[in-house]
Amino acid sequence: RESVGKGLAAPDMLKELLAFAWPQLMHASLIEPDEESQQGVLEAIASSIDACGSGCLDSAMQEQLCEVLRPLVEDHVKGAGKDDDDDEDADEEGGMMMSVVEVISSGLKAAGAQMVPQVQQKLLPHFGSLLAANRPDADKVSALNCLCEVMDHGGEAAQPMVANITGACLMYCTAGDAAVRRSANYGLAVCAEKGGAGVEPHSGCPGSSGTFG
Repeated sequence: RESVGKGLAAPDMLKELLAFAWPQLMHASLIEPDEESQQGVLEAIASSIDACGSGCLDSAMQEQLCEVLRPLVEDHVKGAGKDDDDDEDADEEGGMMMSVVEVISSGLKAAGAQMVPQVQQKLLPHFGSLLAANRPDADKVSALNCLCEVMDHGGEAAQPMVANITGACLMYCTAGDAAVRRSANYGLAVCAEKGGAGVEPHSGCPGSSGTFG
């Protein structure tokens, strides 16, 4: 991106480089044996998408990206992490989920509404499970942040979800944990800005699973 800004490389060149490296990035995210290495790969994916900008992900790349992220979220939902906010492993897993959210955010910024159906189908039902009351606070933060990114960058495709996303934020806008409370209230602000007439301040709170799928 810096080279593009200085006129040393064309934007299309970056997109071609991303397309060339994409299979390797997707493969690496699946085979890395430890969480720290996986997070490093996810950070590289997010940075690469951010560098290439709008339009760099075609529909096949969007689908592949969500398919790669899905088992990471599924494994986290099924794994240990309930009622153990102080556990070191739970903190590490929370870090992994935030890395997943960063990739989703980068993808939505690049592809906008086009990517929302893939995110909604493959990822949001699992993030919805992380909003359950018995999940660690880090899970709730990552889920709320994910919903906020969908609302912020999903355009018209996110509008049908505005009531449920608003409800999820309302559910935790007075939470005891400051990070959860901050994410929920920021989400409410995004819904108010982007949701238009679909925002219902007194809407019912969604359930803990399947709400956004």
